[in-house]
Amino acid sequence: MQNCPKCRINIRGDKECCPLCGSSLTGSPSPPAFPVLERKKISRMTLSRIVLFLVIIFEVILTVIMIMRGRRFVWAPLAMIAAIVVYLDVRLILFYRDNYIRVITSQVYLGMIVCLVVDKATHWHGWSVAWVLPSCFIGLIILTFIVGVVLHMDLEDYIVYFLFTIVLCLLQLIPLLRGINPYPLPAAISIAADIIFASGLLLFRGRETRSGARKYFNT
Repeated sequence: MQNCPKCRINIRGDKECCPLCGSSLTGSPSPPAFPVLERKKISRMTLSRIVLFLVIIFEVILTVIMIMRGRRFVWAPLAMIAAIVVYLDVRLILFYRDNYIRVITSQVYLGMIVCLVVDKATHWHGWSVAWVLPSCFIGLIILTFIVGVVLHMDLEDYIVYFLFTIVLCLLQLIPLLRGINPYPLPAAISIAADIIFASGLLLFRGRETRSGARKYFNT
């Protein structure tokens, strides 16, 4: 306990000087008389609600401006979609921030959806299915592997993300068969590469695949 030689009093806690006379103290500090309460941090749910509230304000203001001006802005729908994407992006980062591979996968999937929506909203030029989707599927496989190796993760902990990407990659067959992909070669290459990769996983890493699936679905 600290004490003041001049005032001859004992002082609890850790003080730099005597609170009465300002003199130097002797002795060793003691724990404070009252516990120090930590400031309550904003929870992820609260922060998510704040972002959602700001997005709602933005959407309402933009809608009111469009109604008052009496004309339609070409950029307004895209801006409203972008605001929703920002909210979804923040929500994904907040709730999956401890799982880097899930965050990256969710971000890439969200980006692909945005590209499809923008391509559709701009009278469909096909660039999203021709170039963006094939590149994202191949890039996501490579990025998932790199992150898993860098973080020293077991293969069974992230092999399910490979399988999800491969299954979604096969959905590129729909625009190919319907003839709405103006440049089918990149999509065909990505599908073939993912099928070869999936075959290798099942043949040479079958045990990790089954273990990872059971772990992911809790079976």
